[in-house]
Amino acid sequence: LPTQCFHLCIVPPHDGEPPGEHVLVTRGAINAVRPATTKRDDQGLILIGGPSRHHGWSTLGLVSQVTEILAADHRGWTIATSRRTPADTVDALRQLVDDPAGLVEPADVAPDWLAATLAQTPVAWVSEDSVSMLYEALTAGAACGLIGVPGKGASRIQRGVDELVDNGLIVRFEAWRAGQRLLPPERPLDEAGRCADWIAERWLAS
Repeated sequence: LPTQCFHLCIVPPHDGEPPGEHVLVTRGAINAVRPATTKRDDQGLILIGGPSRHHGWSTLGLVSQVTEILAADHRGWTIATSRRTPADTVDALRQLVDDPAGLVEPADVAPDWLAATLAQTPVAWVSEDSVSMLYEALTAGAACGLIGVPGKGASRIQRGVDELVDNGLIVRFEAWRAGQRLLPPERPLDEAGRCADWIAERWLAS
């Protein structure tokens, strides 16, 4: 249905809908993550997805990047996989951690573990296929690096990730390897708050 059929529309950017008086285009995925008042500066998260409609997969390539990250930055890293992570990738990543608790699978933790952990995490590396986790990390105010995975050609999802890179919000692995620093966003993304304010302004202000 056209947006004219609705009083207010909140739409993701990859739908291609232009913003308007009653249309708010979000910046990425809306989520419930909130940054903590203090960060655990000695900790970091590595978030791993898996093959998807828009991305292929290379266990060897991904593990090589993670190995280099761990060797260069000696903070206490936790590697978190997802339900899409192939079993051979999980096994290979498990070999990189000294403490079994350093690798977390979805079945090991409560549903709110990621949001709570991200809130306190100053640095996060996210595999490129994991767009939702990428926006959650930015919402938490983390400095974000992007672990490369094979793509399946241009897509609206990929264009959104490229825009984040172009705007300096995330750093690709190759750029980091060449010396570019990972920096937290000047202001964490807060799309849920922005959408709530927009709704309140139009419906509740009077």
